[in-house]
Amino acid sequence: MNFNEVSFWIQIWNVPVACMTEKCAIFLGNLIRVLEDTKVSGSRMQFRVKIDVKILLQRGLHMFMTEVSREVSLLLQYEYLLDFCYDNGIIRHQYKECTKRRNEKNNPYYLAKKKYGP
Repeated sequence: MNFNEVSFWIQIWNVPVACMTEKCAIFLGNLIRVLEDTKVSGSRMQFRVKIDVKILLQRGLHMFMTEVSREVSLLLQYEYLLDFCYDNGIIRHQYKECTKRRNEKNNPYYLAKKKYGP
């Protein structure tokens, strides 16, 4: 049993209407990580994947979709992330516990915006 892997629901945004199929959801889910489940309803696509918490989360996908004959940027929104640092994209700690904050005044990344989250 591997305790470094956790299952999360992910919403995917900017999916063209022609690609809102179960087949496309399975393909995209397998690109992220190990796919466990998919939901496609109307204009909403979700999948549940198993993610290794030691690596950074993907923020999106950029790919060519043959169904619409163009490149598409897909945005990923992770649902119900518990101990997640919105500053550096790591799951194992929260922002208030982060020891490597980029917005501290003595840090060279002080003017940089937060990379993840609000």
